[in-house]
Amino acid sequence: MSAAPLLEVRDASVRFGGVHALRGAELSVSTGSLCGLIGPNGSGKSTLVNVISRLTKLTGGALLMDGDEIDSLSADRARAAGIARTFQTVRLLPSMDVLANVMLGGATHFAQRSVAVNWLWPPRRANANRTARQAALVALERVGMAAHAHARPQALPYGQQRRVEIARALASRPRLLLLDEPTAGMSHHEREEVGDLLMELRREGLTQVLVEHDLAMIHRVCDHAHALNFGRVIASGSTQEVAADPGVREAYLGHGSSGERAQDSERAQESGPPESPAKVSQ
Repeated sequence: MSAAPLLEVRDASVRFGGVHALRGAELSVSTGSLCGLIGPNGSGKSTLVNVISRLTKLTGGALLMDGDEIDSLSADRARAAGIARTFQTVRLLPSMDVLANVMLGGATHFAQRSVAVNWLWPPRRANANRTARQAALVALERVGMAAHAHARPQALPYGQQRRVEIARALASRPRLLLLDEPTAGMSHHEREEVGDLLMELRREGLTQVLVEHDLAMIHRVCDHAHALNFGRVIASGSTQEVAADPGVREAYLGHGSSGERAQDSERAQESGPPESPAKVSQ
């Protein structure tokens, strides 16, 4: 029997002016699964991740976690509910070392529901800091970056900076981890290592949603996948079924002005460079 869904997206729509970034998108993610989210540039992947993490508001539809509606939550409340994420572009603070950057994830988790109490009662604030530091050290060890805890992020190779971002998300001890192209810019070996890490986290019971263009990686690490195009989910199932779907292959290979408009809208939500070209397995 399949696990109950942790996340459900029902008839989700997002509109930016006259552009529909999501058009009635529907999908579910089972508890403890590693779900792939694929689609060409501008298909709505980052918009959907932003909706789930509550950085973007729904125009219509509903978002449920463990059966409870969460589409009215703020981004802070979503983090408190156990949703963590990484971004397409590196977002580490250069003025802080690696450990301090990762502690931000843990500090948010352990202190956000009692900020006033923490500040008014220094012993409690100190305890929250110690707890966040320990969570950060565990997360850095988990991603193989413990030896670089006191390095500055800008001194690290790009692939290691991406690992630090994953560690920061893990430090919040999430129930749902959203990964928006976490291996972008990495070498093949680094991508393999991150894929191994994600599979280990899945075996430990962490539910994950992975946005990825490389279908070979989706095949290797994911239980199932959903494909988007023009803001709609056009295929769902095993990674093999989704990759072989004629509509999915057409979406990757085809072109269209409406897709370009959606791409412009989705890129506007990110501060970094556009997504890399899609890769279709042969």
